[in-house]
Amino acid sequence: MPQPERTELHFINRGVPRLTKLARENGVLIYDRNVVAASKTAQALMREFPSRYAVSGGEGVKRTESFSAHVGPILRLALRVPDRRQFTLFVLGGGSVGDFGGIIAHLLWRGVRLVHIPTTLLAAVDSAHGGKAALNVGKLKNQLGAFHPATDVFLCRELLFPAPEAGVRGALSEVLKVAILQGGRLLTDLRRLGAAAGEENAFWNFLPLSIEAKMQIVRKDPTEKTDIRRLLNLGHTLAHALELALKVPHGEAVGWGLEFSLWVSLKRGLLSARAFDDLYQIWLANFGDHVARPRGRLSEKRLSALWAGDKKTQRAGQVRMVLVKNAGQCGLYSLDLRACLSSARELGWISR
Repeated sequence: MPQPERTELHFINRGVPRLTKLARENGVLIYDRNVVAASKTAQALMREFPSRYAVSGGEGVKRTESFSAHVGPILRLALRVPDRRQFTLFVLGGGSVGDFGGIIAHLLWRGVRLVHIPTTLLAAVDSAHGGKAALNVGKLKNQLGAFHPATDVFLCRELLFPAPEAGVRGALSEVLKVAILQGGRLLTDLRRLGAAAGEENAFWNFLPLSIEAKMQIVRKDPTEKTDIRRLLNLGHTLAHALELALKVPHGEAVGWGLEFSLWVSLKRGLLSARAFDDLYQIWLANFGDHVARPRGRLSEKRLSALWAGDKKTQRAGQVRMVLVKNAGQCGLYSLDLRACLSSARELGWISR
């Protein structure tokens, strides 16, 4: 299937997407059973689809070891649609279900249309956009993947709110990430709003701006052929280690990873003390003052091993990570492993 030139975004303030009978009858819905059980809005949407398949959200659905068990049932549903030429795979859930559905859409009949309906703020601001999907291999995250952009993303306010505080702050970490990368209006809004950025009306109002900020980077490098799109890994160097070793949710892990990236940028002399303080205060107001720090710590050996196994950071004796010179001025650097471990120890992530 040819890749869509542009993913169409649909912001729905009330209710759910009004899908045509043709779309519903010639599509299959993959949905998170836990989301549907907890949301009447999600239940109403789910019931519109005659062909649907339930999974449980979380990293478990991305395990390659269990992936094949899902393929047969989904294929049987897909083969029943009246017109395969009109086939669309709809995905209702958070980031893990979106990843799972994206891989299915990429492989099924060498690629089918994909529509995302995110149900978490983190998926709404980040994973539903940009076209990346991946599965985990053993304990290693996102080792098998593909680029398969959605033709449409439906952002439904009633599915996204109310959201738990941790979910809001985790999503704000991704918003802050792209704001630091881009600078400009989005960062100004976060600075002005402070903690109020996590309130429903504020978040909903700047959601389009946040998504557009990310997509401006993605469009310059849609399949990561240059280092441009890798800038979106800002904060992920420490984040992936925290996810794997301490089971920290992705959004929260990125929040702590941003602090680490700012600190390393300061220590390396790229970021001035004044600029660091400005960005750090925004980080505190939007994330750091609201999310409990994980209680666990890592050994130096464990963190080194996690970085060595991370496809985003691995280099013999070095760690590749995105650092900040200033808002809107970021770059990819190769750093000495020992220096990165020292910074992690200074921030309290390594057990003494």
